[in-house]
Amino acid sequence: MDVARRTWPALVLLFAACGRSALPAESGDADLGAAPVKKDAAIPVDSELHSLDALPAPDQGKPLPGDGPCLPGCVARCKFVVDCNLYPPGPAQCLADCPNWSDPINACLDGLICAGSTDCQAAQVCIEAPPLADLTIQGLTATAQGNTVTYTLKACNQGKATAGPFAVELYYDEKAPPGATQPGDQSLAVAGGLQLGDCASLTATRAKTPDGTYSSWARADHKNTVPESDETNNLGGPVSVTVTSPPMPDLIVKQLTAAVQNDDIVYDLEICNVGKAHAWLVRTELYYKRLIQPTQFLVGDVSITFLAGLGPGACKNATRTYKKPPVGIYRSWAQVDALNTVKESNEGNNVAGPELVSVTPESGCVSLCSFAISCGLFTLTEFAQCLTWCNGMNGGQRKCADDAQSAGSCADLKACKLPPKPPPPATPLSCFEICDYLINDCKLVPSGQYVTCVGGCISLPQTKVQCAVNAMNNKQCLPMMMCIL
Repeated sequence: MDVARRTWPALVLLFAACGRSALPAESGDADLGAAPVKKDAAIPVDSELHSLDALPAPDQGKPLPGDGPCLPGCVARCKFVVDCNLYPPGPAQCLADCPNWSDPINACLDGLICAGSTDCQAAQVCIEAPPLADLTIQGLTATAQGNTVTYTLKACNQGKATAGPFAVELYYDEKAPPGATQPGDQSLAVAGGLQLGDCASLTATRAKTPDGTYSSWARADHKNTVPESDETNNLGGPVSVTVTSPPMPDLIVKQLTAAVQNDDIVYDLEICNVGKAHAWLVRTELYYKRLIQPTQFLVGDVSITFLAGLGPGACKNATRTYKKPPVGIYRSWAQVDALNTVKESNEGNNVAGPELVSVTPESGCVSLCSFAISCGLFTLTEFAQCLTWCNGMNGGQRKCADDAQSAGSCADLKACKLPPKPPPPATPLSCFEICDYLINDCKLVPSGQYVTCVGGCISLPQTKVQCAVNAMNNKQCLPMMMCIL
């Protein structure tokens, strides 16, 4: 077979690697920027070899073996392939195309050059079928300790060339083999790549794993960053691992109801332990009026504590009463173990609510309050306070007030032994007033703690803030401090 016909398969690979069109296998002349190559004609390379010495190399390196590291560049590669009649376009075009050749071709040619080889057949093999890496996963294991799963594996290169940097994808639970390009649940980097025959030992952990049995896999180089001789053997697995949590309690508020009874709000709660271990000292927070769900570590308006706790599967009931609440709509919540003192198997199911309940003025209170405002007992802005005041009257007080209203006598109304005027409701600005009073009047809080005091006060339930406002209005420093503590 003549030389020109023998080198066409090599040219197809080289030109494809550098983005150029290959010559037709049986064509006549072809213009690739060098002397035309005719069928059955010798390749005129000898007259051009001098250009390899004249042209600068696109990259730096030591072209031939020596005492130091062997780093051939494009000049050495092109001299080799042109000498072997493997690049018909000629030396100049070779130097232009060489930087775009694939890494496996360059590595293979460099290996021959550094070994001092002039074997043209071996060079043709480098071009047509360069040696490649071959990545595999070996020894994949998964062991569980509590809710933590530890994975160990080896990523190995069993090919014939060095593998550059790549990643190993870990799949926690796949019933079928994951796809070739499917990202994993966890990625492990092999940043330094792998030499021929080397393996990298990798370890990964998965914490807080739910109970169950898992089928786990690992895949090397799912992004196909490493050219390989076999792209079908990158997957390792499956390995099966079963996670079983140690027995733990699990506290919930199974039931929260609220109903208005005799001007009070009565709350009924059922707190249960649906876990598998005893829970000691179980405390539940009840929030009377809160727009959004309470967060962890937020103390409620009242607390319910079971000192002996709850055994597995046990429930306890509790009732709490909010006495004479102001007129309004209440969004109530309950949270068990808000202070997170009990370690549970599920920490996300401790809150119940909101439970909606409406405290409405008693019949006739609206008209009675209109009369009381006209008599100067309340201002127009204190209408809500007046409704609460009216709701709080006993039977005798209410009859006296109704008789005074019927007679249109403000004097008679003021003569009735009526309940005291309710304190103004707490507002978003109340905490600033409370902390200012505690610092400047009561001297119970250092002046440098004003911001901390306000921040803590704002997080308190409305009833505790109201308690502090009432004590402040009565100039009671210690009771005021106790309200917010």
